[in-house]
Amino acid sequence: MILKGWGHGCCYFTVDFSSRHPKVSSKLVKFLVKEKLRDSPNAKPREIINEILQDYGFKVRYAHGWRGVEFAKEKPQVSYDDGYNQVPSLFKQISENNPGSMATLITGEDLSSHLLFVSLQDLLHGFKNGCHLLFVSLQASLHGFKNGCRPLLFLNTMTIKSKYQSELLTATALDGNEGIFPVAFAVVDVVNDDNWHWFLLQLKSALSIFQPVTFVADRRVGFKTPLSMIFKNSHHGDLNGSYSEEVLQMIITHFYDTARTTALDNSYCYI
Repeated sequence: MILKGWGHGCCYFTVDFSSRHPKVSSKLVKFLVKEKLRDSPNAKPREIINEILQDYGFKVRYAHGWRGVEFAKEKPQVSYDDGYNQVPSLFKQISENNPGSMATLITGEDLSSHLLFVSLQDLLHGFKNGCHLLFVSLQASLHGFKNGCRPLLFLNTMTIKSKYQSELLTATALDGNEGIFPVAFAVVDVVNDDNWHWFLLQLKSALSIFQPVTFVADRRVGFKTPLSMIFKNSHHGDLNGSYSEEVLQMIITHFYDTARTTALDNSYCYI
C-alpha cells in the first residue's frame, strides 16, 4: 500500500507501506516534525517520534527525528546571516521611533566609538571574530524603572546558543506586582570584567539618575570591578541562592566521601 497526501503548506508526501519497513522520506519526516512542533514547541525528538508512530503507524529513527527537530526549529526563522542583517535597521528604527531609548552597536572594527548603523559585513565580522558589543534599553523600560520600581537592579547572564556563540547580559527590576521588569540588556562575545564594565557604563548613561541604586548579582556573573566606581553611592549584594547551592554541594560531597571511607580516622577528616 502506498499512502499519498497533501499536508499543510502544500507539502505533498508519499509513504510506501508495501514492505515490512515503510520507506519514509526525510522530507516527510521534516514536515511531520514541523507540524508537531507547531503544537508543542518544546517537544523532544523521542516524544515526537512516538506521536508519529501512534498517528501514522511508522517508526522514525531517532537520528532522523533529531535532525527533523533541528531543521524545523531553524527553518521557520530567517537565517542567522539574514537576521543579523536586520540588526542595524532595527537599531535605526529604535532611535527614530522610540525617543529616549538607548541603542548602541559596536563591532570589532571600532570598539572605541558608538555606531547606530553598520554594514552586515562589519557586523558578521564582529560576531565571527568574537568582537562585538550590543546594548539596548527602551524608553518605556527606563521610564517604568524610574517612576514605578524600587531602585533595585538584578544583574544576570546567560549563553545565547546560535551559529555565532554569544552571551546575554541583563539588568532587571521588580514591578509593583513583584514581577520581572526588564530594564536593559546587552549581547557580548564573552562574559568578562571588561564587557560588564562596558555594559554598566551604558546602563548608567541610559538611566541618568542620581539616586543610589542597589545591585544584586550572582557571584558567577563574572565581573570584578566595584560597582561603586561606576554608580556612586550605590550598593552591591550577592545572590544567596548560588552560595547556598555551593555549600549544599560541598556538604553532599563530604557526606559521600565519609560513607566511602574504610578507616574511622579518615571519616573524622571529612566531617
